[in-house]
Amino acid sequence: MTNIRKTYLLWMKKVLDQTLQEIFITHGNKYFMWQNKDQEASDLDKDLREQTIKLERAQKQLHKTMREIKGTRQSQPIPFYLKDVMTRELQEQNQSALQQLAEFVAHHIEAGPVVTRYLEEKGLVLPLSRSPGGSLTRVLSRHTPSSTRLSLPGPGIKFVILTD
Repeated sequence: MTNIRKTYLLWMKKVLDQTLQEIFITHGNKYFMWQNKDQEASDLDKDLREQTIKLERAQKQLHKTMREIKGTRQSQPIPFYLKDVMTRELQEQNQSALQQLAEFVAHHIEAGPVVTRYLEEKGLVLPLSRSPGGSLTRVLSRHTPSSTRLSLPGPGIKFVILTD
């Protein structure tokens, strides 16, 4: 066998070995990515099951409450003090929901105009909330999509004013 042929065969073996090594590395990377995607899918399935359970629980509670409401209409009138307690509980729930909306708007400023418009249609106003920087924020609207954010440096009150 000639020297050139030996050199060529050694070179081909080296190239094939490198190619094979690259294939193994690529296969390993693909396998690792597949495992990660499989884990993500498992996590999402778990989250979906948890959310489904929560949704079913909320629907059961809603149906139970609806049955109670229908039952109270046919029975005796509710005493004033119970109406007062129920009204206060509903007001606390509404205030909590408005506070959560205010915090959502503080973190996602782009949602502010839409949320504010819907609330204004119902005659509601968002309470002050803490923005990510720790300052107080309130969204004000004049029924238009453009907005201006006014704020003072440091902890203070920031206003998002939607203007014409």
